[in-house]
Amino acid sequence: MINLQEPFLEKSLRYSSFLCAVILLLTWALPHVIALRNNVLGLGLISSISWCALRHTKWTSRDFLPAILLMMVPIWLCLHYFVMPTNPALQLYDLKGTWFRVIVGVAFAACFGRMTLAHPKMVIGFLLSLAALPIYSSALFFYDQMYFPQALVNFHEPFKSKIGAVYFVSWMTLLGFGILSNQLRSKTSAMSLNVRPVIWPSLAILALISSAINFLAYQALNGVILLIVSGVFFIALCVVNMITNPTSQLRFSYFAFWLAIAAIVFGCLGVYWKLDQQSGKKLAHLLIDAKVAVQIDGQNTWQRSSLTQAIADPVNEAGTTVNVSTYERISWLMKGLEYLVQNPLGQGYSHRAFQQLMVSEYPGSNVHMTHSGWLDFTLGVGLPGLMLTWLVFALIARKAYKEMKTSPWSRWSMVYLWMLGGVWFLWFPGELSEREYIEHLFFMLAFMSTSINPQPTPIS
Repeated sequence: MINLQEPFLEKSLRYSSFLCAVILLLTWALPHVIALRNNVLGLGLISSISWCALRHTKWTSRDFLPAILLMMVPIWLCLHYFVMPTNPALQLYDLKGTWFRVIVGVAFAACFGRMTLAHPKMVIGFLLSLAALPIYSSALFFYDQMYFPQALVNFHEPFKSKIGAVYFVSWMTLLGFGILSNQLRSKTSAMSLNVRPVIWPSLAILALISSAINFLAYQALNGVILLIVSGVFFIALCVVNMITNPTSQLRFSYFAFWLAIAAIVFGCLGVYWKLDQQSGKKLAHLLIDAKVAVQIDGQNTWQRSSLTQAIADPVNEAGTTVNVSTYERISWLMKGLEYLVQNPLGQGYSHRAFQQLMVSEYPGSNVHMTHSGWLDFTLGVGLPGLMLTWLVFALIARKAYKEMKTSPWSRWSMVYLWMLGGVWFLWFPGELSEREYIEHLFFMLAFMSTSINPQPTPIS
């Protein structure tokens, strides 16, 4: 139970930790705020560790195992730097910057997650803050649509980049699907007409509508695909629950959810298809362009170097020039896999390892990433770093699933499962192996790992 006589210092440290965590979630998405993030990370770490020390928090190896595994990734990179250096200057720069912040962030998030077990209402504010910037972006899009339509070219405000916008909006998307799925699994009539049970599904639907608006505003195929795949999966859950749950009231609620999600998903797909037809038919020519792109030995314009800039891109079987985005992404993916086979232990640094490999083989190339987050990540940290990270995904998913089965007060485990699956999926097609995305991902993984309590009784 929550201590009603919470000491002032303990309460102050708790509020400080919460505020730091929320500020981090908001600033990771924004450009030119790294100094603020560094200060907030340090303050959050000190506050959360001090709170745990005051509470005499007991840790077991199982509690801290995912965080330890996450910290082993930078430890592996340190070993890489000392034992088999590839580019010592870049490796040291990466360790002192990105991976030092990862270590601080993981320690902070692990302690903060443990804090929420004693104060579970903090999770609500923390996770809802994931929706603040995406909703603001939706409002900004409509404002620009009315008053500054010229500003909508390559729109991704207020985020740093288009893929950054997709990444951070996706967390809100998955939060919405997780909340709705949690309502479906409730053994009580969570969809009754009482005010409080209705609030969460309503907020979730609004979050998904906002997500669809954002993905269409950014014209982001990655986001649209995530929304469609998640929507189809959710509809499948609704169908299963309609069949297995005999409660007629819940059956009607599932059907209403089914219609709402289907409208959002297929409406988003229809609008995106129309936009695609007006701007190059990227989606319509996806397969025939891919057939050309995989033949990296047959053409060289994908190298994007000074030697190839005067050469036109190849044409597909329809007789039209391949879509630049499709052609580049698939060609770079094939080349990245080739580099991975050659060096499965990685380059020893996470920041644009593919770029260094390309420049070494093709002088003058201006290619930065393969545009596959997990592949870029693996080219940098190697298969050992990737396996450690994926193992943490699996451990948290197992812990969340166990909590759903054993704890009747479980509220967020289903949400965490959606986030784990959706973000893991998004990292395949998204160019997300960059500093802020790695730091954010590791922070969220550490938080989820310690804010789950798969025990038969709540933690005091």
